[in-house]
Amino acid sequence: MSAQSFLKDVTIFGASGKDFMNDESIEFLSVYVDRKDFFDPSKAKKASIAAEGLCTYVGAMKAYHGASKIVKPKLVAVEVAEERQKAANEQLKAAENDLDMCRKKMVDLQKTFDQNMRDKRATETRASNLQKQMQQASALIEGLAGERTRWTEDAA
Repeated sequence: MSAQSFLKDVTIFGASGKDFMNDESIEFLSVYVDRKDFFDPSKAKKASIAAEGLCTYVGAMKAYHGASKIVKPKLVAVEVAEERQKAANEQLKAAENDLDMCRKKMVDLQKTFDQNMRDKRATETRASNLQKQMQQASALIEGLAGERTRWTEDAA
């Protein structure tokens, strides 16, 4: 503890090294940390405040390791789920774009259909009017057929 870089090393370990503690190290450490009659920060305080701080720090690192064994798999699962969600959102966006294009195409087709139906009705109306005119013309011609014979006789 008298080395000048000790505090710096402990701080660096607390920032990044704590995630690389292995079970074997914790098992060796547990032999001492789990003995409350032996490893007690309040007892270490009698020797020095730095010893108390170190005891508290070591106990916290052991607790962190235990908690991280529970949390890390969940964090990995969250990352996987977020990636899946991102991919699903991209697929959803593509599907929504396709749907928008289909809706626009449907609107265009509906306009074309409506115009063609108006044209069809107009053509049917003209055809019906022409049919009536042809029937009237045929009736007139048939009515005048008898007159043709009389006119031919009168002209002779």
